[in-house]
Amino acid sequence: MTDPVPFQTAFFSIVLQKNSKFTRAFNDALMLMWESGQITFWVTNDIPRAPKCFAKINPRTTLTRQVPIQLKDLMSAFFIFAIGQGLAILAFVVENVIHFRHGHTVVIR
Repeated sequence: MTDPVPFQTAFFSIVLQKNSKFTRAFNDALMLMWESGQITFWVTNDIPRAPKCFAKINPRTTLTRQVPIQLKDLMSAFFIFAIGQGLAILAFVVENVIHFRHGHTVVIR
């Protein structure tokens, strides 16, 4: 095994305090990833696409059209909310029916 790669020369950084007890463990893990070829694989496959991902392009040219959000676009969220409220009310009613069917009374002291 080669010497550990310090964090300053790695392709990414991990925030640790100076002289942290975890520094050695992270160096060992990074070295294992480096020697197994994972970091090289990530660099060759992902980083070359970074300029394309972060390029400052005019967003109006990439979209076919810009329209404001309408109520029909959010209708599924309202349906999910209504279903949740309905299930909550149903559970409340069932609990009350079971409670009063067994004749339990609440005693306040």
